[in-house]
Amino acid sequence: TGSIVSMPMAQAFKTHYNDLFAKVAQTSIAYDQLIAYGDKQLMANSIWASKELPEIFTFRMKEGSIAAASDPSTVLIAQSMALALFGNEDPINKSILVGNNLRFNIGGVYEDLPKNTTFSGLKLIMPWYNKENNYYNSNTDWNDHNGHIYVELAPGVTAEQATARVKSLPTSHIKGWREEALIYPLDNAHLYNQFKNGKAAGGRIQFVWL
Repeated sequence: TGSIVSMPMAQAFKTHYNDLFAKVAQTSIAYDQLIAYGDKQLMANSIWASKELPEIFTFRMKEGSIAAASDPSTVLIAQSMALALFGNEDPINKSILVGNNLRFNIGGVYEDLPKNTTFSGLKLIMPWYNKENNYYNSNTDWNDHNGHIYVELAPGVTAEQATARVKSLPTSHIKGWREEALIYPLDNAHLYNQFKNGKAAGGRIQFVWL
């Protein structure tokens, strides 16, 4: 059991199960890369993500807007990164170079996320629907597990009800092994992070008990 899944499942959630999910967010696995503005350079923890990610997690915007993340040429950056790159300048619509070959405009600045969050240390959110994002533009193989999916349940829908509907969704697409989908409440993910036979079986909660 793991949280790294195949990206085509997110599109199926949006298309065939939109009565279960109010929002569906896709993200790559986070990685560090070089960011440059003029003669300033820094390494930043980055992800490709759809705009639903900061919407679901209610990122606190200091400047600009979450809506800018729907523009494939625009990124959102953390406040600490904005300060390091631009100082007291207004960062909105400034252009940065990402990884030596991608140029993006700044569309929004969000408050840095605290350490006790899933996305602690995240400095840069790149637009999911950019043509350079291979997670989006060439990822149709259900056997290829390389990202995360976060969902906001529709009103009145429980994780158990959603799981019952989507459980068998990956099964017919996967070759070589049997796979089932599980909608897992995020407030359980840190302390109840170990699984046995597809069911939560403890984890970090043992340290709380101790």
